[in-house]
Formats: sequence, structure tokens, C-alpha cells
Amino acid sequence: MADDKDEKILCYRCGYSADKGDKHCVLCGAPLENLCMDEPGLVHSGCGAKNDPHAAFCKKCGHPTLFHHHGIVTPHPSASGIKTFPFGGFSQPNGGPQAPLNQG
Repeated sequence: MADDKDEKILCYRCGYSADKGDKHCVLCGAPLENLCMDEPGLVHSGCGAKNDPHAAFCKKCGHPTLFHHHGIVTPHPSASGIKTFPFGGFSQPNGGPQAPLNQG
């Protein structure tokens, strides 16, 4: 059975093979896990969900992800009107939810 130190994780930015316990790539400094950027605050506990490497927004709460914040992934072009705020919140251009895109 392999030791945890022997297991590797690939950096999504540069492809370096880092040790599984590492939090950041030693070559490019990129985070190795794509966590939700919704931080705990005074009135809520925050999200902190782990997302797939290609996710620009959290699958659980919709806030920007760490990879999006660091420019490792870019949002879909239809999300270009979404404004992100320094405290971690976001809003739609018209202040509310958008109608789904016509997929057909």
C-alpha cells in the first residue's frame, strides 16, 4: 500500500506533480484544490466546498472559486456581466436570476 507522501496531485495551472498534502504548487504558486471563495462571516458559516478543477463557480452556492480568483479557469462568456465583490458576494447584471439559455 502506498504511503500518502508517495501519492501525487497535478497542478491545474502548470502540470507539476505535487505531493498530495501540498496546498500550493511549488513551481507556480497556484492552489492545488479548487475551493469555494465564500468565507465565513458574522451571519453565516461560509461554504468552503471543494469543486472540480474546471469550475469557475461553486457547485454548492454559486460563489466564485479559488481557481477563478487566481485566473486558472475563466467563467463561461455568458457570465461576463456578473459582478463579484471583495466580500465574496456576486450579483446578476439586472439584479436577479437570468433566464436559462436556449439549449436547443
